[in-house]
Amino acid sequence: AYDIKECDWSSDVCSSDLSVFKKMAYSMGKKIIPQSWRTSTSMAAIKHQIQPKGQHYFGFSHLLGLEERNQLYNKEFLSVMADSEALALCEEYYFDPGAEETLDRMLHLDSKLWLPEDLLMKVDKMTMSWAVEARVPYLDHHLAEYVARLLVDQKIYGDTSKYTLKKTMHDLNHDEIVNRPKHGFTVPVNHWLRGSLAGFIEEMLNAPDLRIKKFFDQRQVVALWDRCRNGEDLSRQVWALVAFEIWYRIFIEGKQSL
Repeated sequence: AYDIKECDWSSDVCSSDLSVFKKMAYSMGKKIIPQSWRTSTSMAAIKHQIQPKGQHYFGFSHLLGLEERNQLYNKEFLSVMADSEALALCEEYYFDPGAEETLDRMLHLDSKLWLPEDLLMKVDKMTMSWAVEARVPYLDHHLAEYVARLLVDQKIYGDTSKYTLKKTMHDLNHDEIVNRPKHGFTVPVNHWLRGSLAGFIEEMLNAPDLRIKKFFDQRQVVALWDRCRNGEDLSRQVWALVAFEIWYRIFIEGKQSL
């Protein structure tokens, strides 16, 4: 018997008993959730919630899970990638011995991958393309080093994130500014795919000379696009495939136009 009350939910490594329990929870979720809500997106959300914290966070670092990759890759590319696992890089940084708390591990992973390889890279490219000099004062290395040494409760206290920053700024700014919800620089990709770009993407992914079929099964690519058009939240996956196709044409084949 497994005592749920004594289960260490903060652990990053699940025992076999706990893994069985989480599989049962996922199975129960499929039975409880109404059929009309039972999309791949909602079920994926359940899977995320019942994963160990480390695995849950890794899910935000990639677009396709192992099962999805196995479906999308063509046989030749799948054989080449059989021994490759992108999550190994996430694990390397996440389980760095210098970070013991789960939150600190997540932040360390972000500082090594998400910030330099995604957010900062995009900010730099978009601003420099318009001759704008962007600055990131919160990444001053003295400040970053100080914040990294703060206790977890000084970063997130209860359900309040950025706790020390908000306390510091409380007397210097209005409450509606200090306590407003976080809002990222989101791009309306889903709206584009189902709107002005729908025809372009439909033609591109169904084209007989689709370049990325060197790596992906075109039938599965089109099936993914069809699911996206019909309402599933797969816009990031489709967008990545379209971007890869365009990148391949321009930088590998040297095309001057699409």
